[in-house]
Amino acid sequence: MDIKTLQLKYLDLIKDRFTVEKNEEDYFIKLSVSKNLQILKDIIHFWRVNGVNDFCPVTSALLKKLGSFDMKINSYYKNNNFSNYIEEFGRSFLLYVTKDENKLISFVAEFELTMNKVKSGCDKDFFIETRYNIYEVFDFIIHDKEMPAEKEESFLIKVSSSIENNFCIVHKN
Repeated sequence: MDIKTLQLKYLDLIKDRFTVEKNEEDYFIKLSVSKNLQILKDIIHFWRVNGVNDFCPVTSALLKKLGSFDMKINSYYKNNNFSNYIEEFGRSFLLYVTKDENKLISFVAEFELTMNKVKSGCDKDFFIETRYNIYEVFDFIIHDKEMPAEKEESFLIKVSSSIENNFCIVHKN
Protein backbone atom coordinates (compact mmCIF):
# COMPACT_ATOMS: atom_id res chain seq x y z
CA MET A 1 0.00 0.00 0.00
CA ASP A 2 1.45 3.37 -0.95
CA ILE A 3 1.72 6.20 1.59
CA LYS A 4 -1.12 8.26 0.07
CA THR A 5 -3.57 5.34 0.27
CA LEU A 6 -2.47 4.61 3.83
CA GLN A 7 -2.95 8.24 4.91
CA LEU A 8 -6.39 8.43 3.26
CA LYS A 9 -7.43 5.21 4.99
CA TYR A 10 -6.39 6.65 8.37
CA LEU A 11 -8.25 9.88 7.60
CA ASP A 12 -11.37 7.89 6.69
CA LEU A 13 -11.07 6.00 9.98
CA ILE A 14 -10.80 9.19 11.99
CA LYS A 15 -13.66 10.91 10.14
CA ASP A 16 -16.02 7.89 10.33
CA ARG A 17 -15.95 7.39 6.56
CA PHE A 18 -14.18 4.03 6.67
CA THR A 19 -15.98 1.17 4.95
CA VAL A 20 -14.74 -2.39 4.87
CA GLU A 21 -13.77 -3.22 1.33
CA LYS A 22 -13.34 -6.61 -0.27
CA ASN A 23 -10.02 -8.13 0.88
CA GLU A 24 -9.63 -5.45 3.59
CA GLU A 25 -6.64 -5.99 5.85
CA ASP A 26 -7.49 -7.28 9.33
CA TYR A 27 -5.44 -4.47 10.85
CA PHE A 28 -7.84 -1.79 9.55
CA ILE A 29 -10.93 -3.77 10.47
CA LYS A 30 -9.68 -4.17 14.06
CA LEU A 31 -8.56 -0.55 14.20
CA SER A 32 -11.98 0.67 13.04
CA VAL A 33 -13.60 -0.72 16.21
CA SER A 34 -10.76 -0.07 18.63
CA LYS A 35 -11.23 1.74 21.90
CA ASN A 36 -8.17 3.94 21.25
CA LEU A 37 -9.54 5.16 17.92
CA GLN A 38 -12.82 6.06 19.65
CA ILE A 39 -10.90 8.03 22.29
CA LEU A 40 -9.07 9.92 19.53
CA LYS A 41 -12.40 10.70 17.81
CA ASP A 42 -13.85 11.92 21.12
CA ILE A 43 -10.88 14.25 21.66
CA ILE A 44 -11.19 15.66 18.14
CA HIS A 45 -14.94 16.15 18.63
CA PHE A 46 -14.34 17.92 21.95
CA TRP A 47 -11.97 20.45 20.35
CA ARG A 48 -14.25 21.04 17.34
CA VAL A 49 -17.24 21.63 19.62
CA ASN A 50 -15.25 24.08 21.77
CA GLY A 51 -14.00 25.91 18.69
CA VAL A 52 -17.47 26.27 17.22
CA ASN A 53 -18.90 27.38 20.58
CA ASP A 54 -16.20 30.05 20.89
CA PHE A 55 -16.31 31.35 17.31
CA CYS A 56 -20.05 31.22 16.66
CA PRO A 57 -21.89 31.28 19.98
CA VAL A 58 -25.23 32.47 18.56
CA THR A 59 -25.46 29.79 15.88
CA SER A 60 -24.22 27.20 18.39
CA ALA A 61 -26.91 28.20 20.89
CA LEU A 62 -29.62 27.97 18.22
CA LEU A 63 -28.43 24.57 17.02
CA LYS A 64 -28.39 23.30 20.60
CA LYS A 65 -31.92 24.60 21.21
CA LEU A 66 -33.10 22.79 18.10
CA GLY A 67 -31.24 19.60 19.05
CA SER A 68 -29.02 19.54 15.97
CA PHE A 69 -25.69 20.88 17.23
CA ASP A 70 -23.76 17.60 17.47
CA MET A 71 -25.24 16.32 14.22
CA LYS A 72 -24.14 19.49 12.36
CA ILE A 73 -20.63 19.34 13.85
CA ASN A 74 -20.27 15.66 12.96
CA SER A 75 -21.67 16.11 9.47
CA TYR A 76 -19.41 19.07 8.78
CA TYR A 77 -16.35 17.31 10.16
CA LYS A 78 -17.03 14.10 8.28
CA ASN A 79 -17.67 15.68 4.89
CA ASN A 80 -15.36 18.71 4.73
CA ASN A 81 -11.71 19.56 4.80
CA PHE A 82 -10.89 22.64 6.84
CA SER A 83 -8.17 24.59 8.52
CA ASN A 84 -7.16 23.90 12.10
CA TYR A 85 -7.13 27.64 12.80
CA ILE A 86 -10.31 28.48 14.71
CA GLU A 87 -11.07 31.60 12.67
CA GLU A 88 -10.92 29.66 9.40
CA PHE A 89 -12.68 26.63 10.83
CA GLY A 90 -15.40 28.82 12.38
CA ARG A 91 -16.00 30.78 9.18
CA SER A 92 -16.08 27.65 7.09
CA PHE A 93 -18.51 25.99 9.55
CA LEU A 94 -20.80 29.02 9.44
CA LEU A 95 -20.67 29.04 5.65
CA TYR A 96 -21.63 25.36 5.69
CA VAL A 97 -24.57 26.05 8.01
CA THR A 98 -25.81 28.97 5.85
CA LYS A 99 -26.75 26.30 3.30
CA ASP A 100 -28.99 24.48 5.79
CA GLU A 101 -32.51 23.78 4.57
CA ASN A 102 -33.92 25.14 7.84
CA LYS A 103 -34.31 28.84 7.01
CA LEU A 104 -33.95 29.97 10.62
CA ILE A 105 -30.65 28.14 11.03
CA SER A 106 -29.44 29.41 7.68
CA PHE A 107 -30.35 33.01 8.53
CA VAL A 108 -28.71 32.97 11.96
CA ALA A 109 -25.50 31.49 10.53
CA GLU A 110 -25.43 34.10 7.74
CA PHE A 111 -26.03 36.89 10.26
CA GLU A 112 -23.28 35.65 12.58
CA LEU A 113 -20.86 35.14 9.69
CA THR A 114 -21.51 38.71 8.55
CA MET A 115 -21.15 40.10 12.08
CA ASN A 116 -17.80 38.30 12.39
CA LYS A 117 -16.61 39.96 9.19
CA VAL A 118 -17.55 43.40 10.52
CA LYS A 119 -16.04 42.76 13.94
CA SER A 120 -12.83 41.61 12.23
CA GLY A 121 -12.39 45.09 10.76
CA CYS A 122 -14.22 44.88 7.44
CA ASP A 123 -15.61 48.36 6.74
CA LYS A 124 -18.02 47.18 4.04
CA ASP A 125 -21.78 47.44 4.60
CA PHE A 126 -23.71 44.17 4.32
CA PHE A 127 -27.42 43.63 3.82
CA ILE A 128 -29.32 40.48 4.71
CA GLU A 129 -32.90 39.92 3.64
CA THR A 130 -34.97 37.63 5.84
CA ARG A 131 -38.51 36.81 6.86
CA TYR A 132 -37.48 36.57 10.52
CA ASN A 133 -37.54 39.44 12.97
CA ILE A 134 -33.98 39.47 14.32
CA TYR A 135 -35.17 40.61 17.76
CA GLU A 136 -37.59 37.67 18.04
CA VAL A 137 -34.76 35.35 17.01
CA PHE A 138 -32.53 36.73 19.79
CA ASP A 139 -35.38 36.46 22.30
CA PHE A 140 -35.77 32.79 21.36
CA ILE A 141 -32.04 32.02 21.56
CA ILE A 142 -31.10 34.09 24.60
CA HIS A 143 -34.28 34.47 26.66
CA ASP A 144 -36.08 31.17 25.88
CA LYS A 145 -39.05 32.98 24.39
CA GLU A 146 -41.28 31.48 21.71
CA MET A 147 -39.62 30.11 18.58
CA PRO A 148 -39.86 32.78 15.87
CA ALA A 149 -41.95 32.08 12.83
CA GLU A 150 -41.35 33.33 9.32
CA LYS A 151 -43.27 36.53 8.72
CA GLU A 152 -45.23 37.55 5.65
CA GLU A 153 -43.12 40.68 5.41
CA SER A 154 -39.41 40.80 4.66
CA PHE A 155 -36.82 42.44 6.85
CA LEU A 156 -33.68 44.00 5.46
CA ILE A 157 -30.91 44.01 8.03
CA LYS A 158 -27.90 46.22 7.60
CA VAL A 159 -24.68 45.00 9.19
CA SER A 160 -21.95 47.62 9.36
CA SER A 161 -19.20 48.91 11.62
CA SER A 162 -20.73 52.38 11.26
CA ILE A 163 -23.85 51.36 13.22
CA GLU A 164 -24.16 51.07 16.98
CA ASN A 165 -24.22 47.33 17.84
CA ASN A 166 -23.13 46.76 14.20
CA PHE A 167 -26.64 46.03 12.88
CA CYS A 168 -30.13 47.42 12.46
CA ILE A 169 -33.32 46.74 10.53
CA VAL A 170 -33.37 49.26 7.70
CA HIS A 171 -36.45 48.11 5.85
CA LYS A 172 -39.56 46.13 6.60
CA ASN A 173 -42.34 45.53 4.04
